[in-house]
Amino acid sequence: MIQDGLVHDSEMLEFYLDMLDVKAGLDKSYQEPSERSVDRILTYSRNFSQSHHTSAK
Repeated sequence: MIQDGLVHDSEMLEFYLDMLDVKAGLDKSYQEPSERSVDRILTYSRNFSQSHHTSAK
């Protein structure tokens, strides 16, 4: 059904192909933080949590 639509509607086919390009671009742009960044965030979080609990008492 969808394939029939793509075969018979050039505008729909063009849109579909554009969306495939967009998806490919988004997939390429996905990045993960470095291990160092994650470690720094976790260290900050631990220190914040400890200081927050200490000052709350």
